[in-house]
Amino acid sequence: MTNEDRLEGRLFDAYDRGYYDDVIELVRKYRIQYPKKTHYDLYDMALNECKQNWLLVLDKLDRESKEELNLDERVNLHPNPDMFYNLYGTFSISDSIVYSSMPDDIRKELHKQLDASGIPRYKHQIK
Repeated sequence: MTNEDRLEGRLFDAYDRGYYDDVIELVRKYRIQYPKKTHYDLYDMALNECKQNWLLVLDKLDRESKEELNLDERVNLHPNPDMFYNLYGTFSISDSIVYSSMPDDIRKELHKQLDASGIPRYKHQIK
């Protein structure tokens, strides 16, 4: 495989992943910064940097998608949060369910009720 074929494949990947324009802009900057480097080296450097940034963004999105809301956050998304605070103890809406002495079985039941109500469980589901 020639350098042209290899770079062409990587540029197609960059286009598909949405960072092609960033690569081209970075190559322009690198031409000024590194005038003695070959075009292949400039494109490789730019593609490597942009791919690394793209992977970091994907990793962050993946971590955020797995981040679960706690009970207080979920309850406060409900149209009538007071009902959850009043059902299981003498909480007021300013108290925290998370830090209360509420038994685990009641916490699980609350999560089930919130799931049934369509309240998001994960942060990335909040619109």
